Amino acid sequence: MTRGFGTEFERLRAKQAGVLTLASAVGCVGRPAVRSRLASGRWRLVAVRVLVTQSGPLTDQQRLWVSVLAAGEGAALAGLTAARLGGLTGFGDRRVHVLIPGSRRLRHSPPGALVHRSRLLEAADVHPTLLPPRTRPFRLSYADVMADVLDRVLTLAGRALRAGVDPARIVIDAAHDFGKNTWHSLELTRRLGEMTATGWPVLLSASRKDFVGETLGADIEDRLPGTLAVTAVGAWLGARVFRAHDVRQTRQALDMVAAVKGDLPPSRAVRGLA
Repeated sequence: MTRGFGTEFERLRAKQAGVLTLASAVGCVGRPAVRSRLASGRWRLVAVRVLVTQSGPLTDQQRLWVSVLAAGEGAALAGLTAARLGGLTGFGDRRVHVLIPGSRRLRHSPPGALVHRSRLLEAADVHPTLLPPRTRPFRLSYADVMADVLDRVLTLAGRALRAGVDPARIVIDAAHDFGKNTWHSLELTRRLGEMTATGWPVLLSASRKDFVGETLGADIEDRLPGTLAVTAVGAWLGARVFRAHDVRQTRQALDMVAAVKGDLPPSRAVRGLA
């Protein structure tokens, strides 16, 4: 235990990996003690009104706490950060994503963090026990799901270009249902034109997806009609690559959309032409 400090301070320091708000530190040990330790370098300020009770470099866990505490009341780790903490792998984004209630504004963003706002964030969306506070994996929330997708895929496409990947081999994907609920996937579908407008070929992978099943109340073997509807919308909005289980039916749906758009002639047109 730190000499002269009580158990409440030690409890809070242990719980938050040595990262405290300035107000909580003053509340636990008093303003003179805080001022003295900051002046001596034993503690240091690492964000606006957030300090760490050490002089050395921050650990990854401490950086997460800094982001949440600096973002203020109601803040929680979210998006890719919450997903990574939940065990999701395969992406290189190491930025700290923090979500705050939509009614709040921040004068200063936490260092190294990307702050999102959502009017939908509620206490039930935050995991009740895991720390630092984070959104539940099954209650992911976005201020703007398409904006989040575009930021992610365009960053990755740019990285691929800089690494020397042939542009003709790059496609972007909204990743329906991955880290998204049914409402998110439906919104991505109707806003797919925002992705095709980037100029990159867009992959649509909706075949038999859960958002189709939840929308129609259909088990996986009964999702073909819903899948074809999403496929047709995506094709109309400019998607160019389609992942499919039912290839023949998907090909027919795509050909029909192309014919309606005027991009493909009918395979046989004889009625009224004799």
